[in-house]
Amino acid sequence: MPVSLYLDEESLMAVVDDVWSLLSPSSSPIHHLKSVAGDAAVTDTANVVAAQTAVKKRKKRRPDRNRPHHEIARLRAQVAELESQLQKQTTKDTRYYTNVGLKAMLRESFDDIYALEQNLNTQIEELLRGMPRVLAAMSRNLPYDITQDDGMFAMMARSLDDQYTNMDQVLRVAGLDKITSEVADASICHSNDAIGNYGVTLKSRTCISSPFRSDCSVGALWRHFERCQRATMDSTQFRNLDLPLGISSRVAIQKFEVTLGDYVCAMRMVVKQFVERDRIVHVWNVHADVGALFNVETCETGWGFIRPMNNDKTSVCVSYSLVNVTAQCFSSKETCETINSLIKLYHTFIISRLQALENQTLDRLILDRNAVVS
Repeated sequence: MPVSLYLDEESLMAVVDDVWSLLSPSSSPIHHLKSVAGDAAVTDTANVVAAQTAVKKRKKRRPDRNRPHHEIARLRAQVAELESQLQKQTTKDTRYYTNVGLKAMLRESFDDIYALEQNLNTQIEELLRGMPRVLAAMSRNLPYDITQDDGMFAMMARSLDDQYTNMDQVLRVAGLDKITSEVADASICHSNDAIGNYGVTLKSRTCISSPFRSDCSVGALWRHFERCQRATMDSTQFRNLDLPLGISSRVAIQKFEVTLGDYVCAMRMVVKQFVERDRIVHVWNVHADVGALFNVETCETGWGFIRPMNNDKTSVCVSYSLVNVTAQCFSSKETCETINSLIKLYHTFIISRLQALENQTLDRLILDRNAVVS
């Protein structure tokens, strides 16, 4: 078989390798290609290993996550307890809301009390404007004069027995015998007689329901009478005082000076007490001397009683007064105006006397309660 002048591919590559082998190994292009391919393969392998390592680290579980079941139950119980404590700490106590409500109620009560106080002050101011001199009737006790007062007081005390016997008739005429509602009114009557005497009569009647017991009201009244009587007399005069009791159970006198507007009046008063089956009766007589008005005679005649109500838990106080002011033989217009002014001021004095009696009754009630407590 004839030999070909041309080499096949494998023989040719072998010849080339032999030639390049005689030169520097690194300068061979084939060696260069092999080194590049080898480096690429190494790099790819490293990347794959790194990726696999990263995936394995993310999936790795901590040893402490593998807890026993009883420890997991204990931790759940602790979680529940901590949540309960957190709830208590973040939620305010019910006592806080109770205190807030009580404070609001107390504040409203203070507001109501303040409004009531303002209303009462307004009403009192209106009453005082209507009676500007009621509480301004200042009085002071006068000393007892044996030469002038013994006969005067004895005569007044004897006249009170007859005055008491006429009480039912007087109260019937005044409309106070069967009264059931509260009344406080007054009227003025004018008169002239044949000899020129000018007179003014003040008729004052009251019927007041008292929240105090009858014995408390009576005790306060006589406590006031006896205190004023002792202030008028010294101890010797008080022991030697001999007033006719008559059919009464008690008698007391007063001598005092009272200022009525621009007038200063010296007053003598005698009061007697009569005990009946269902009430305590008082009758009194007052003579007033107005120093600035000569020939003017002032006399007050009064009846009253205190009756228990509601099993003696409360009481009713009824009084009727007739005040006569007479100017003898002197009936000028100026004198008439003066007498009219005086009678109106005397009416304010009667009202202030009733107010003083109410205050004394309240004081007596407080003293009785303190005595029971002690």
